[in-house]
Amino acid sequence: SASASASASASASASASASDAETETATVTAPITPEGLARIEKKIDAWFMKEKPPSLAVVIVANGRPALTKVMGVRDIATKKPATEHTQYRIASITKTFTAEAILDLGLDLDKPAETYLPELAKVQYPATPGTAKMPRFTLRHMMNHTSGFPRNGDYDYTKKEIRERGLLDPLWKIGVQWAPGSRWAYSNYAVSLLGIVVARHAPEKNYRDTI
Repeated sequence: SASASASASASASASASASDAETETATVTAPITPEGLARIEKKIDAWFMKEKPPSLAVVIVANGRPALTKVMGVRDIATKKPATEHTQYRIASITKTFTAEAILDLGLDLDKPAETYLPELAKVQYPATPGTAKMPRFTLRHMMNHTSGFPRNGDYDYTKKEIRERGLLDPLWKIGVQWAPGSRWAYSNYAVSLLGIVVARHAPEKNYRDTI
């Protein structure tokens, strides 16, 4: 998937249908003019021809209204049915934004140990420390900003099937954190997936999807 957003006077988003694609985001600020839209459309065409994704859907919104809508390619590789402006795409890592917003809306203390809100995290193994030094426990903030020490992915393949709660929690004891929380940055799908469980446990709806 690919997405782009323009702030202030315009916003644009694009999605390419590919099951294992990562989501990319970029932000620009510029006035929207017919000439500008024409240049953008030309760049979209060039990108589509170069990258050859199954499909691409773009909408540019200016002053609350669509200034440009462009859909290219197919929504199903097997049947070759064309994509439309109503085709649904996996939004992949854009979900992380909604998860973080939900955590903030819940008013949880971001700097308490994360196991305060998800007790299963107490079983996570930490790296050994020299002498009597005690490794700090990772927090919700660490998990949100990718400094918890968790690896990129857990013991699962998220491109093949939907992962249920137990599929995320059961492997905790063997995955562990790989370095001291807060000591370095490394992108972690796994940490944010666990945050989704925190949302489900503490939101009034008691369900991640309903909450989002």
